[in-house]
Amino acid sequence: MIKKSTFITLGLVILLLSSQEIFPQTKSDSIRNSLEKGSWSLQFQISDNFTLTTFQGSNISAKNHISDKSALRFGLGLTAIVADRHYESEEINSYNRSSEDGVEDTFTQININCYYLYYADPRKKINLYFGAGPIFGYSNYDQTDMGNDVQQDTIFIETKNTRKTDGYSIGMHGLIGVEWFARKEISIHAEYGSSFSYRKDKSESILVRNSSQYGEEERSTKSEAGTYEFRSNGVVFGISVYF
Repeated sequence: MIKKSTFITLGLVILLLSSQEIFPQTKSDSIRNSLEKGSWSLQFQISDNFTLTTFQGSNISAKNHISDKSALRFGLGLTAIVADRHYESEEINSYNRSSEDGVEDTFTQININCYYLYYADPRKKINLYFGAGPIFGYSNYDQTDMGNDVQQDTIFIETKNTRKTDGYSIGMHGLIGVEWFARKEISIHAEYGSSFSYRKDKSESILVRNSSQYGEEERSTKSEAGTYEFRSNGVVFGISVYF
């Protein structure tokens, strides 16, 4: 079943592409935009129910025109999560067993993208533009599991399992879009993009086990993985505010 948002998206694209014929531009209208050297703008993405969110997953997206026909757009995305969980249990029986477990998680992700944008004819309210640029990404995930198991106050097992994963990505992305100026300082744009990237992940796990029967034992494992990916990013709708 085709989603309602798909029809809305298609309708907006048709409206943008056909508005030049429906509303012929006068000479004064043709230059009523902010595509000029030195202008800056911030981008916001139009999501479901026409709510505004961060543009293309970036915490901040900004564009600077280096000329009337060209601009640089930067995006920075940052995610950081820290979690700490603790569990305790106790069994009162012939084993007289008690256990204590804890988990610590830390996740960090940074994505940086940069586009060079080229506008075919910047003297109009509706403008066709093309873009291309590099992709850089880094992620880090650390997890530590700690356990303490005691039986009859004489048999004990302590474990500590540490896992760490580092990921790096690099690639290129391109796009084609249409930008319509509702007024000089505000524009609505629709763009379609795709990307090609390479990602490499390195993981290491260290398990330390200390027991009253066998003493201390340690085991470590390492792994690496590389992935090539070509992705279509679909159609993205956004609003730019110029200043």
